[in-house]
Amino acid sequence: MPLARRPGKPAQPRLLNEEGPDRPPKEPADACYQAALKLLGYRARTESEMRQRLTRKGFGETDIELTLGRLKSSGLIDDAAFARSWSENRSAGSPRSAYIIKRELKTKGIDAGTADEAVSAIDDGEAAYRAVLPRLKRLESLPPEESRRKLADFLRRRGFNWNTIERTLVRLKAQGVEPDEGSI
Repeated sequence: MPLARRPGKPAQPRLLNEEGPDRPPKEPADACYQAALKLLGYRARTESEMRQRLTRKGFGETDIELTLGRLKSSGLIDDAAFARSWSENRSAGSPRSAYIIKRELKTKGIDAGTADEAVSAIDDGEAAYRAVLPRLKRLESLPPEESRRKLADFLRRRGFNWNTIERTLVRLKAQGVEPDEGSI
């Protein structure tokens, strides 16, 4: 089974109308499928997102179901692979808490079980630590108390709970990379 593309990475549509790319599809189901391929050319999508987009484009329910079936059977839409990829990319590029990533997946139509499985490998403590490291340089000119407050606020906006935030600040202090005065 092919893996889902990474979110945000454009890809080329694989299947074009057999009569040529300039000729419009003849059947509504083919037009729906071509529209779906075009949408997947921009980025990977969940089944729910694809259903919403095709509905917005005015395709009928039968055509949408046929298209989703074709896309799922060919592996172009795979919610579990999408969720894993989304979770990995969010954790690597812009570390956030498992709670926030799970919430993002739910807004994309991923069911709770699949979202739970996708974020199960995320260590919030390590993610919080990785999230603040690039910020330290920016905050070094501030008074220690203000620096700690800004770091805590930043981590809170990333969805980390207070226990994780405090452990991260203690870890930074122990390593000597965070100001040692003041409290959250």
